[in-house]
Amino acid sequence: MAFKNIDDNALDACYRVSYLVLLNRLIVENLIELCVKDVVTTMIGEEHAINKLIDCIQLSDITISKRVKYVSNFCENEHIRRLKSSEYGFTTQFDETTDMAGLSILLFIVRYMYGKAAQKYILICKSLPTRATAEEFF
Repeated sequence: MAFKNIDDNALDACYRVSYLVLLNRLIVENLIELCVKDVVTTMIGEEHAINKLIDCIQLSDITISKRVKYVSNFCENEHIRRLKSSEYGFTTQFDETTDMAGLSILLFIVRYMYGKAAQKYILICKSLPTRATAEEFF
């Protein structure tokens, strides 16, 4: 098993936790940290001073928010780069939909070819104050 340096591992761990927090819509930095420390201490033992390594993983809500924004910006820039370099161009679609809570949402969807696969990317997803029709948009 190859090991990276501690800072790289800590950053990787932070991104992994940020991703899980985002998926679960749960910001519980203190609970996650306490759980990780308890599990590691129970499984490996306190004598290994693992808690100092765990402490270098930044799990604050601000850090997680920054990581999510960074990954989001990276993904958006990658899609824009792909759109600009697509030899077949792209298509766009506006769509108004309703979520499970009954709120209206405006979607702007872009489709393009990347390699041999068709790609679909939601460029804009904004909530609308009221239900709207196509005539009201234009």
